Amino acid sequence: MGRKALLNASIIVFWVPRVLPDMPVFTTNVEFGYWLHTGKVLYGRPEGAKKTKYLDWLYKTDTNKEPSTSLEGLLESAVNFANQISNDSEILKKVVPCSMLCSTCARCKYGAISLHARELL
Repeated sequence: MGRKALLNASIIVFWVPRVLPDMPVFTTNVEFGYWLHTGKVLYGRPEGAKKTKYLDWLYKTDTNKEPSTSLEGLLESAVNFANQISNDSEILKKVVPCSMLCSTCARCKYGAISLHARELL
């Protein structure tokens, strides 16, 4: 996914199911830190995900929110946030679903939800 899509996104969802050594996903740390200040990041990770304490701390410090420990809960939060944005704005920018950032959640059920006649990517 290109930077342009992320710049145009209203929401960027990070799900970090980090498992060592099989799936370290350390590049995610850089991407997360880069986009966090935009105010459009939602973040979560399953219980027991390795080496996420710093991401948790940074997210809590920057957003005053706890990281989600449920993928379903994280995606519900994204849909709710998108609905709030669409109610507050004439144009809802496209939402970048976690399936584009994390291969483990590809084809999740939230990828096709319609929001006030506007569609998620």
